[in-house]
Amino acid sequence: MNFHSVERNNRKQQRLVEFTLFSIIVIIGFLGPVFTFRGAGYEAVFVRSNVTIDSPGQGDSTIEKVSYKMPPIVAPYHSEIESFQPFLGMREPLFEAPSWMKGVNAGRKFNTVIWSLISGAILYGILRLAARRPLGAAIHPVLDGIDGNDLDEITYRAIAIGFPMFRWGL
Repeated sequence: MNFHSVERNNRKQQRLVEFTLFSIIVIIGFLGPVFTFRGAGYEAVFVRSNVTIDSPGQGDSTIEKVSYKMPPIVAPYHSEIESFQPFLGMREPLFEAPSWMKGVNAGRKFNTVIWSLISGAILYGILRLAARRPLGAAIHPVLDGIDGNDLDEITYRAIAIGFPMFRWGL
């Protein structure tokens, strides 16, 4: 791959490499906030009342609690704050999860995705500033001399060893 080319096909490949590296860094960046906030003992609890109507005139009401281990940017749909520790001046979540997100933990999962994207984007920006060029172009010289057949052999062995372990639950 030529990182110095300005041809359309090469630019498309460069963008795909950068997107792949960004995705990997977002996954790695997810670990930072999770371990930081859990280590600090952060917790916010929301209460949601769920009413279901079984037959005309008869309803069933349940109260569900959702515990967040990271500062909530997104609150669960139609919920109330039971306990909340302020974070960076936030005294309540910025917005509520959309109604089409089903389940009591939908807001918490959406919150985790948002924190992952934020921390991954910050980590990517720091790495990009340190490299002073796109990350794909920065790692290209290191990966340039790798033989394709060697990569195929490594992939084959990883699958041959890893799949049975995954299948057996080891």
